[in-house]
Amino acid sequence: MSETTTARTGNARETVLSRVRDALALAPKDPVTVPRAYRTGRTLPDAERLALLTDRLLDYKAYVHPCTAAGTAA
Repeated sequence: MSETTTARTGNARETVLSRVRDALALAPKDPVTVPRAYRTGRTLPDAERLALLTDRLLDYKAYVHPCTAAGTAA
């Protein structure tokens, strides 16, 4: 590496680290309580859940091949 490249890289590194330090200085010192109210049970019947999954997969241009339980490996 040339001295110019090293100087620019070193300076950029220090700039980024300085910005991180400044941002962390503004962060609260005490731990923050994060709510953990996750859903733990099923909220939709199986058929609706499958339809929702299929819809989302199609949004991502995934190929969805519907089949029955008998058509899958155990």
